[in-house]
Amino acid sequence: MLLPSSYNFFSTQKNDLIIYFKVIPNSKKNYIVEINNDFIKVKLTAMPIENKANCALIKYLSKLFNISKSSFQILVGEKNKYKSIKISNLTQDKLLKILNNL
Repeated sequence: MLLPSSYNFFSTQKNDLIIYFKVIPNSKKNYIVEINNDFIKVKLTAMPIENKANCALIKYLSKLFNISKSSFQILVGEKNKYKSIKISNLTQDKLLKILNNL
């Protein structure tokens, strides 16, 4: 997937990454639709009720980045389509490499 020229869709905080997402629930499959300067747009099959979309997002990202679900923390947006997620055990280099290979 083509990455934007500037990387405003994430920031660093000590040894953690904070990544900004826009989540589109109730889709046919789980996948990253787009990466722009401000956020990563993700479509998920889960419905946006009872925290199902948040759990599906963490599960999808855990599998994509090959790190445990306990490494993820939703900082902002638990009840919103725009989310800020703090991820431990993921380097900036690994993030960009994985996203670039999508």
